[in-house]
Amino acid sequence: METRHPPTGHALTPVRNVCRRAGTFDSLLRVLVPDMAAFDSFHDELTATVRLRNVNSILALEACEPSPPCL
Repeated sequence: METRHPPTGHALTPVRNVCRRAGTFDSLLRVLVPDMAAFDSFHDELTATVRLRNVNSILALEACEPSPPCL
């Protein structure tokens, strides 16, 4: 899947990937921000810029390295 990045300085710069989905959620955005204050700013700008009916957030606090398979 091709990843398109907004121009630097754009409000949606934290967006790293966008996936169109079928089912409960229409779209999935992977966003990378340094802290919750930056996420709150991004969320506010997103909902003010893009007309959305509903926004759900799931936060990953850190990336985990894959472990060896269990035998």
